[in-house]
Amino acid sequence: FTPCGAPPPIYYCELCHDNLCAFSDAYGDGSYVNYTAGLDAMKVGQAEFKGVFGAIYVSTTGFEPSSTDGIWGIGPSGLSSMGTSSAFEMMMKQNNLYHGFSMCIRNGQPSSMTVGIQMPSTLNLTSPLNDDLFYSPDFMYIAVDHIPVPDLKEEDYGLPVIDSGTTALVVPDSVFSALQKSVLQKMDCEDSILCKLVQNPNACDSVETVDFSQLPMISIIMRRKDKSTWSWDLGPEEYMIRCDATDTSKYQWG
Repeated sequence: FTPCGAPPPIYYCELCHDNLCAFSDAYGDGSYVNYTAGLDAMKVGQAEFKGVFGAIYVSTTGFEPSSTDGIWGIGPSGLSSMGTSSAFEMMMKQNNLYHGFSMCIRNGQPSSMTVGIQMPSTLNLTSPLNDDLFYSPDFMYIAVDHIPVPDLKEEDYGLPVIDSGTTALVVPDSVFSALQKSVLQKMDCEDSILCKLVQNPNACDSVETVDFSQLPMISIIMRRKDKSTWSWDLGPEEYMIRCDATDTSKYQWG
């Protein structure tokens, strides 16, 4: 572990805990974690390296699931609370590996991740770093039942972000409004609770019979490295979410 006032690779200490360099991170809901920082020999697969790590000594309920043993951060150095490269980046650099990763996105199921790809030419989707803060895929457009949302250009979508710690896909208000309109046009909205939920995304209401058949598929279209397209299809089961932990009949348009 690193004592307070230690030299790099930990460049500063946010606070001290038992004379050890420590930091604090918090989410917008108020949950937080405090941890001491250190440097140790690590091994991932065949890659051996020295990497920075944190050891939690205080965390609030809800910060991370209790079943989680640890977090393997792939965030760029610009997001580091400690002002240094992550263990992921150190592994890439010290083993002369391509700074990249690949993963399979499978709806509702755990997904495996491969890191340290040595032949980037084999990658289909690319997620380049942007300003050393996040990964961003080559995003093209959103479609509803395989028809592109009208009146939107590629640049209107802004810059999408891949974040392993969130389940949100954020788009500009103009894009959301256009998507909302396209979804509603595909639905029979005569006295439909589902239509009311789509019309008011903040609403959380009871759906007595969970039949999402009138809801369309939403597809996120991205560009592969070879310039062909790849579609991430989201059915109603993915974008209609339960919004009340005490009442499983209540849903919200996610």
